[in-house]
Amino acid sequence: MLDLIKKVPEQYEASLEFVDFKLKRFKVDNVIFCGMGASGVVSDIVKEYLYDEIKIPIIVNKNGDIPEFVGRNTLVFIISHSGKSKESLKCYKKAKLKRAKIIGITANKKLKFKNKIQLPDDTKYGRVVLYYSLFPILIVLNKLGLIKDKRKEMMKAVRAVKGFKDQKKAELIARKLYKRVPIVYSFFSYRAVAYYWKTQLNELSKVFVIQNFFPEVNHNEIEAKNNIGKWEIVNLKENKRDLASMIYYMYSADWVAYFLSKMNKVDPLKTPIIDKIKKK
Repeated sequence: MLDLIKKVPEQYEASLEFVDFKLKRFKVDNVIFCGMGASGVVSDIVKEYLYDEIKIPIIVNKNGDIPEFVGRNTLVFIISHSGKSKESLKCYKKAKLKRAKIIGITANKKLKFKNKIQLPDDTKYGRVVLYYSLFPILIVLNKLGLIKDKRKEMMKAVRAVKGFKDQKKAELIARKLYKRVPIVYSFFSYRAVAYYWKTQLNELSKVFVIQNFFPEVNHNEIEAKNNIGKWEIVNLKENKRDLASMIYYMYSADWVAYFLSKMNKVDPLKTPIIDKIKKK
């Protein structure tokens, strides 16, 4: 697992060259992301990052159906590292029937798309789909004229994670979380990053996590703070939607989850319950 985490900066950088097909611009009324697990999380990150810029609706679709409004002017991203996610494949079939414009993102070489972002098939670690697909999605949206060119921001983000030096801080956070219920809070603008923290701690460290954002916390959840046993808050204090900052916080989550998995004496790469569900 440690080797995989250390490769993350390289994977972000390599992904800058993955969009190797030409795209004709067309009228886009809305964008739909279809993906589960990490494929859904990267969709959340894109939607959050572009909140103040993109002028059309973005829907993150984490199930096997698609909204009724999907049509010829809908851009649909089908994201699945393995290319075998049942929900994503169902969405793909339904989007084709509605004649939506589809872009596939997968490491599965057998899965055919007219427009496809082919991810490297260099690991069985499915969450790598996030590191490999975030930048290509932004590149595609720029090619279609929906957002500004993000290359400078992407390179800044690569430099940020390459220069990551907070391993000791991450280990300290993991120690504070050990044998406690992690509560990950953020501002509204970083709720997708906080959700990434939650999912990394869930899957890698095998712990239950509460995640929410301000100011919503102040309207309900705050009343329950004295009734959840032993807990520890991780407060993501950043508020500006900056790509480098968002990715840096996410990379911090990778390290914290890794250290906590060691303390919990669990294998971060094994997901027996998830694997069992997928086989059904």
